[in-house]
Amino acid sequence: MNWLDHLIRFGGVDEAAAEHLARGFRTWLEAGGTLSLQRCLGLPANPESVRRAIRDGHLQRAAATIEAPSDWQRAGMLAQAAQHFELRRWPCWWDLELPPPNASDLDRHLFFAMRAGGGALPKTQRQIFNVTKGE
Repeated sequence: MNWLDHLIRFGGVDEAAAEHLARGFRTWLEAGGTLSLQRCLGLPANPESVRRAIRDGHLQRAAATIEAPSDWQRAGMLAQAAQHFELRRWPCWWDLELPPPNASDLDRHLFFAMRAGGGALPKTQRQIFNVTKGE
C-alpha cells in the first residue's frame, strides 16, 4: 500500500510503484478478464479503506520512532503523542499541504495519519496497539 500512499501524497509514482502497477496490469491482462483490475492492483474495496490503510501505515511508522520496552507500552506512548498532536499541533497545521520542515519524524507521520484519517485518529491504547500490530 506504500505505492498508493506515495501516489496520493505526491501525485506521482516512484520506481516501486511503477513496478507494482505494471505487474498488476500484466496480471489483469493475462487473466483475460477473470480477475478484476482492482484485485490485480491490490486496491482496497472503497476509498475509506484506502484512507484507513494509509492512516494505519503512518501510525505504524510513527510507532517505529518510539523507543519502548514493549509493543503495548509503545502503543500507550503513541496514543499520548497522538492526543497531544491532535490538540496542540493539528489546529495549527491542518491546512498545510505538508508538515513544517522542522517537524519531527513522529509529528510528520502523525500529520499524514491525521490527513488520511480526516482529522481523526484512534484514541485508546488498545486501538493504537491493534493498528500498529496490524490486527
